[in-house]
Amino acid sequence: MLSKLMSVVTIGHEASEGLLSVIQTMFEKHYCCVLICEYDKPTGITTERDIPRLFATHGLKKGVTAGDVMNRDPERQWQHHHSQSARSM
Repeated sequence: MLSKLMSVVTIGHEASEGLLSVIQTMFEKHYCCVLICEYDKPTGITTERDIPRLFATHGLKKGVTAGDVMNRDPERQWQHHHSQSARSM
């Protein structure tokens, strides 16, 4: 049943991509998280719960990339994020 609530990730962002671009994609596509990739391999994740912390620590500084702020170990973060989301339902 939990798998019906979870969404499939269909897009990844390069670690070198600007943070604001990643956040804009999350907003436009209504994604709760996005994978961050290096050489087409998932290496990190950014979730909607990370955004307030990211702005508090990095602000709107020019040049901040997705790789600068991503959480490493995307598989563990993905599972944790979705287990927390399911509990709040």
